[in-house]
Amino acid sequence: MKIKYFLLCVPFIFPSGCQEINLSSAEISAPETSEISASAIPQTSEQAQAETVIQPTEPISLLQSPDDINIYDADGMGENYIFSYDNQDFQAFYSYDNWKIIDSYKIRNNDDIKIICQALKDIHPVHSADMSGYRDADDMAYEWIQHNIAYDVLPDDSEWKSSAKDVDINPDDQNKNLYDMFLERQDIFSSYSEKPSF
Repeated sequence: MKIKYFLLCVPFIFPSGCQEINLSSAEISAPETSEISASAIPQTSEQAQAETVIQPTEPISLLQSPDDINIYDADGMGENYIFSYDNQDFQAFYSYDNWKIIDSYKIRNNDDIKIICQALKDIHPVHSADMSGYRDADDMAYEWIQHNIAYDVLPDDSEWKSSAKDVDINPDDQNKNLYDMFLERQDIFSSYSEKPSF
């Protein structure tokens, strides 16, 4: 069952990026007919529009700097933070070397995720996997994006989906892609029946 979930993820692990595909330039061999030529059939505007297929792009960036999220310490204890994004409030909890962002799956623009990670890093940096330094905003954002992908591909009834909706940024998952995280959790949870945590 877990392998089935991973196989669903495979097309998303190595995304090809957004690209335009012009169907009119594709060569398709079809039997020729002497009765009707393709150029003799008038094209409707819908047919002309359908010739160009564009893959969807990520949402528009809303942030210019970390200050734009108006992050603040909700209780003055250095653990419970609130920030604003797209007219919504989000919670970010800090414990030693760990940021947990609740409902992180709702934030989809990669540049904005990096800016939010920079704001979190400015408040409490998180150690790198080798504990020799600290994680940067780019690799924190990479982990967040992997969680978003997992959330998208997991079925609604999956016990893993509720874990994937909130990202935990800590040293352990630095630079791990979705495949790495899946294999690690597969090994851990093959012996236990506990719910995995992404």
